Amino acid sequence: MDEDEVERRRQQEKGKDKVQWIDMYAKCGSLEDAISAFENMRFKDAQAWSTIIVACAIHGQGPKAMSVF
Repeated sequence: MDEDEVERRRQQEKGKDKVQWIDMYAKCGSLEDAISAFENMRFKDAQAWSTIIVACAIHGQGPKAMSVF
């Protein structure tokens, strides 16, 4: 495994942790913190996008979900 592969895998693991934070913030009622965590992610995969869109929808912020997208 070369250095690039190691870095890519490390970033993926960090991304999974961030997605969990986004989900937790949304479920605890803090959409602003969820969006902040999402915006601070360096690499956003499909799971991150899905989580933030669902977070906005849960809080009745459909237009905000579209603006984040």
